[in-house]
Amino acid sequence: MVAIGLLISFFLGYIWLQVFFNRITMLEKIGGAFLLGIALQTMVMVLIEILGMPITLDKIFIGTAIFGLIPIGFAIVKNRLLLNPIPKKFVFPKISLIWILFAVLIAYIAYMNFMKCVYFPAFDRDSVDGFESIGYAIAIEHCIANLTVFDPIYHPRVNSPASVAVYMPFTQLSYAYTYLLGAELSKIINAVMYLSFIVLFYAVMRRVATDTIAIIVTLFMMVTPELIAWSSMSATNVLQAIFASIGVIYGLLWIKEQRSEDLYLSAVFMALNLWSRNEGLVIVLALGAVLFLRMLVLKKWLQIIPWGIIVFVPFIMWNVYMKVAGMWSESVILTKLFWDPEKFSVMWERFVFLMRNRQYYGYSFDAFAIFAIANAYFIWKKKHILNAYTLLCIVMAFVLYFIVIYQVNYVWDSIENVLNYSAKRFFFCFIPMMWFFVGSSYLTDKFGTWLDKFQFGK
Repeated sequence: MVAIGLLISFFLGYIWLQVFFNRITMLEKIGGAFLLGIALQTMVMVLIEILGMPITLDKIFIGTAIFGLIPIGFAIVKNRLLLNPIPKKFVFPKISLIWILFAVLIAYIAYMNFMKCVYFPAFDRDSVDGFESIGYAIAIEHCIANLTVFDPIYHPRVNSPASVAVYMPFTQLSYAYTYLLGAELSKIINAVMYLSFIVLFYAVMRRVATDTIAIIVTLFMMVTPELIAWSSMSATNVLQAIFASIGVIYGLLWIKEQRSEDLYLSAVFMALNLWSRNEGLVIVLALGAVLFLRMLVLKKWLQIIPWGIIVFVPFIMWNVYMKVAGMWSESVILTKLFWDPEKFSVMWERFVFLMRNRQYYGYSFDAFAIFAIANAYFIWKKKHILNAYTLLCIVMAFVLYFIVIYQVNYVWDSIENVLNYSAKRFFFCFIPMMWFFVGSSYLTDKFGTWLDKFQFGK
């Protein structure tokens, strides 16, 4: 039953991508299908809750069917194909021994990570105390707002700062879905999402680089130590990073190619980024500013309006429902600007330490810095638009994240502990973005062209 339920998620996402984003590649549709499908099903679960009905498997499947009929109906009205026609002639990609070697390594690491993910139960504190337990409770009690664990009688600190009661719902609801399907462990969600992410990242890299460069960059991104370690845990950080980074990449692809599918896919994944974690707003603001800047140059600034509506509607809907349902916690955000040199100094020191820590992030930050410096001349002289806007988006997101962390009042823990053990996980969002920057840079493109000539001749 679990496999059937996950396949339903996949096909729901695939039909949406096929109908509304038909011009993206088949590999992008395969990689993005489960990511979009499971997210849509969690939104179905929220709508069931809002309508005052118990969250049960039959109602989820009915809602899934309705969500599936939306693109089907649109395809019928617009005379669009629900399936791509079989091509008369297959065009195989240029596959070299280097490509095969890196593909085998990726497949092996992905398999080992998948098995680790589904074999070991949740054990980290945040998961056991939060996402995993809440997901299980939703499956047992068939509700969200009225969960026993949200009752102050049973949980006196449920409204304390950073309470699990006000977490964005994606992770908990996706886990609840698997438990409703009869799963013994919920981490199959993390396993399939990470696998889908690897496929999708490679697929989008192929649009800006050769097949060989795309596979090499995918492996380097994938083996980032802390990122792959947390991909097999029942926490929301990697899941949010998947949505955030893919949303940014599609936004940058729109800047490069001006295809509407990329712009609106960016909006969809940015919305799912917010559907996973509140601080995903940092990425939204950075990408939104970069897109708006480019739209001003192109005199298409009105396109930011539908993009923003798609991004914020699910986020606003959930936050309004939480207010109505009485799900709240004490605010930890300091709304007034202030200057605290000691706090700034601690944060600056920890940020620099984290970015230089290869045990956490491998050589991701080193590669980003080296390629940013090495390509600076070409970004300026060659007008490499994609690299310029990618660099601007990453730097802007980092600055905004620093400001957000600075404006938080750490009443539940010390700022040192937060930076050492919690805030560092938000850096996962930047890892795929930085490797996308490396893989799409001017020098990498020249190297990839030379490598292809060396491998294949003309």
